Amino acid sequence: MSVAGLGRGGVACLAAGVVAATLLQIGCSEQGHGDLYRAERAYWEASRMEAALRMQRATPPTQEETRRVLDAFQRVVDAKGDEAGRDTAMAHAIGRIKAHAERGKVRVHQMRGEDAEVIRVLDGARKRYPWDLDLTLRLHADLAAVLRARGDLDACVRLYQEMASTLPARRPDGRPVGAVQDAPLLAADLLREMGRQEEAAAELDRAEVYYRTIVQENPDDAASALAWVQLGSVEGHRGKYAKAAEHLERARRTRGVGDMEPRVLLVLGTLQQEGERNPAAAARTFAEMAERFPTDPLASAARIRQADCLGVLGRTDEALSALSSVKAAFPADAERCAEAEALGAAILSRAGRWPEALARYRSLMTDYRTSPFAIRAPLEIASHYRQIGEESTARATLQRALEDYEQLRRERPGAGVLRLVEESAARALILLEEWKAAAERLLSLPATFPRDPRNPAALTEAARIYAERLGDRERAAQILEELAATYPSSPLAEAARREVERLRRP
Repeated sequence: MSVAGLGRGGVACLAAGVVAATLLQIGCSEQGHGDLYRAERAYWEASRMEAALRMQRATPPTQEETRRVLDAFQRVVDAKGDEAGRDTAMAHAIGRIKAHAERGKVRVHQMRGEDAEVIRVLDGARKRYPWDLDLTLRLHADLAAVLRARGDLDACVRLYQEMASTLPARRPDGRPVGAVQDAPLLAADLLREMGRQEEAAAELDRAEVYYRTIVQENPDDAASALAWVQLGSVEGHRGKYAKAAEHLERARRTRGVGDMEPRVLLVLGTLQQEGERNPAAAARTFAEMAERFPTDPLASAARIRQADCLGVLGRTDEALSALSSVKAAFPADAERCAEAEALGAAILSRAGRWPEALARYRSLMTDYRTSPFAIRAPLEIASHYRQIGEESTARATLQRALEDYEQLRRERPGAGVLRLVEESAARALILLEEWKAAAERLLSLPATFPRDPRNPAALTEAARIYAERLGDRERAAQILEELAATYPSSPLAEAARREVERLRRP
């Protein structure tokens, strides 16, 4: 559960769940024990205060109101009963309540916009409860999400490296600790994202040693099966696709692979599709996965990828059949159904069956109007009309799209949908060559979504529009200076500084 994602009433329910969990863990006969009772009551009261704050809709809470809630959670953190050396069920139960109180502090600091305090609290809390691995992992995940949102990718890399070196990769029963085993690859991905290819390659070398050590410790358990999958990912990143496929096949032969086999097949098919560029082999692998594990949550993803491969091969009707099976098997998964509808439209368009493609796009925009695929659909339609020379129809489509985006904005959707609406509106304005309006729309994004990691890219594009389309090099330089100052750890910050120097050269 995200520390920032609790809605109205959710905080109070969390409080009840935490208290109930502690009672189950130590036994109801201990309910009246003084230290535990006081911690429970203090946490319940703090959570009630937080829930009351979140239900205030007319005006945002004041600093004084949020400070009172922070103080209430701090009283839980300061409670007695889990002092060092007390390795007892009671001490651990109190410790879990304290950990949830620290997450409560994080939510309130986020409400106050205090990122530094959020990081300080999480960085301390993640090391305080080593006897509860799942709780420790949750705190690490919270911290990683905050660091990524701030654009502090170096700190995130260090966090992933520390996780791999200090937390266990497998549980006592041989099951993998997925978040820990994923950490080395996530660190390498971030280094690559920052353009530091040599460091990313060195991180992959360390990851290979790490995964081989896991395999050597117990070659037959589930943790080793996952390690073989991750060794395949290492070789895939290096471009050694045949070696990667060997590792994935080795994962399938591992005795402990169990319910991980669908994931192994999905990764193998993706490797064949994107690495080896062999859509025929990939389509067969995805089909095998979906047919052998039809109820697995990944089966819908396999069918969609199978359809994509069949579309590339020109087997349009087979691709559409695979997509129909997604909607039939997973009707309640609106996002997957929307993705299937969008891919079907794209495949039909590539096959020259535009009337059918247009019908699918319109169905998508009606049935799944707040999905990312529906929001982008008008841009796809306009691009098609522009490609075939129907400029007036393309412009009319874009104008209608801007009206639809404005309507969606008035409906106040969630932050993720609203961000995509704003970006799509900017894209529509660019296609209409309304350069000033497009640049200003992009510049408004950081204020509306201050923690979104895509903000540097939006500022970079706005600066490019000012420099290249509006001829205002000084305004472009100012935007890039703001980018470098606001997001100093972003991979785009250094490029922005160099571009400022270029723009201001006589």
